[in-house]
Amino acid sequence: MKLTTSHIIDNKMTEIQKIEAITKDILAGFYGTTQKAGTETQKWQYAHNQARKIFEGELVIDPDHTWFDEGQNFEEI
Repeated sequence: MKLTTSHIIDNKMTEIQKIEAITKDILAGFYGTTQKAGTETQKWQYAHNQARKIFEGELVIDPDHTWFDEGQNFEEI
């Protein structure tokens, strides 16, 4: 089964909770590389800004470059 953030996010969550869930996934590296430089606050803010863009549909994620790529690039990881 292919797991994505949308499986975790349900309709009972508020918009803020949904964005926070995506933010945590970004910080965990599920959407590709993570930010290496900066303070923890700066990293969180950057990830939160990206998560908001993902949630609003402004930023589209390429599934071939994420952990949610159904294992196509698993050997490379």
